[in-house]
Amino acid sequence: MKIKDVTVRFMVAVLVALVLFGLGYASLKGNKQDNEMLTEQASFNQALKYIEDEHFNQALQLMKSVERDYSSSHVVKYYIGSTLANIGEWKSAAMEYQKVLDLNPYMVEDPTFMIQYANILVNAEKLKEAKEVLVKCKSLPIPDQMPNYLNQVDTLLTNIQ
Repeated sequence: MKIKDVTVRFMVAVLVALVLFGLGYASLKGNKQDNEMLTEQASFNQALKYIEDEHFNQALQLMKSVERDYSSSHVVKYYIGSTLANIGEWKSAAMEYQKVLDLNPYMVEDPTFMIQYANILVNAEKLKEAKEVLVKCKSLPIPDQMPNYLNQVDTLLTNIQ
C-alpha cells in the first residue's frame, strides 16, 4: 500500500490543526489562571495593608477568602493567626499557629515566630504548651530586631510558673 501525497498533506494539516487548537486552549486556560492568581494576590496585598493599618476585621475577612484557594499555605495561616491574635481571639490564633507548624515544621527554628506563638499560647491559657515553646525559644538564636529576646522568654516563663 502506497501513501499518496494528498493523504500526507491531509495528515499534516490535521496534526497542525490539533497543535494550534491545543496551544489556543492552553493559552486561554493559562490567561484565566493568571487572572485568578492576580485577583488572589490583590486580595492578599489588601489584607496586608489592612493589617498594617490595624483594620484587623477586614484583614481577617480577606485572608479567609484567600485561604479558600491556598489552604496549604503556611504564610496565609500565619497572617490569619496574627490577625486573630490582634483581635483577641487567642484560642483560634493558637490553632492557626499550630497549623503553620504542621504545614512548615521548619518554623520551629524561627525565634520570632516561636516567641509570638508562646505569647499567643499564654493568652489562650495553654500554659503547658507555652512552656514547651518557651523552652525551645531559649535554644534559638537571638533575632537582631529583638535584642531583649531572652529577657522576654524568661519573663514569660516566670509568669506561667
